Amino acid sequence: MSSDSPDDVGSLEGHSILAMVANSLERSKLRGLMEAQGHGVLEAADPDQALAILDRSPVDLAVIDLKSDDPAGRDLMLDMEREGHAVPVVVITKETSVNAVVDLMKHGAVNIVARPFDDDTFRGAVQSSLLRHRAVVARVESERKTPEHGATDDASDQDDLPDNPAIRQVREQLAHGKLNLPSIPMVLKELTQLLQDPKHDQARLVQLVETDQELAVK
Repeated sequence: MSSDSPDDVGSLEGHSILAMVANSLERSKLRGLMEAQGHGVLEAADPDQALAILDRSPVDLAVIDLKSDDPAGRDLMLDMEREGHAVPVVVITKETSVNAVVDLMKHGAVNIVARPFDDDTFRGAVQSSLLRHRAVVARVESERKTPEHGATDDASDQDDLPDNPAIRQVREQLAHGKLNLPSIPMVLKELTQLLQDPKHDQARLVQLVETDQELAVK
């Protein structure tokens, strides 16, 4: 993966993209569009094939086809969520009502491509999704390497963190699946892991939440 600036669209080459599209002709066409952008494409015809790919190969983005008469696409998104595959998803669908879009975002969709669509629309969705994902990864990695202001290794300074009402509320909502937000998958996953640590750093928690605007608003 290139180390160029996230703002450089030309640097968005060499990504690994999973494509689960039921129609083989359309899947082949979309593969050609993504390969022309310099990406490697891993094809899957059903959720089982897609999950097998995710289990053995690092993937930067998933393109999933949703059809009203076939639950395979939605099943895959739910399976990815349950199994902890924090991969951003571009969804192809005819259903673009506000409620439908919000629901898809809750389960990992970062971009919605409405049918019918042209080649430029699809290419743009792939590139913008990779840009957003790269920017988030870069920010999280930068924050990990930056010493926290006022951070301390003294465990006694953090003994009261689990009793912080705001932190306790977020932890309880995550534990009961009530934090239904269109959050970036990797951010929500790391937030969950952080809150499971009784000695977690409150400053790190705040920075992580600020990475996702929807989560910050909540």
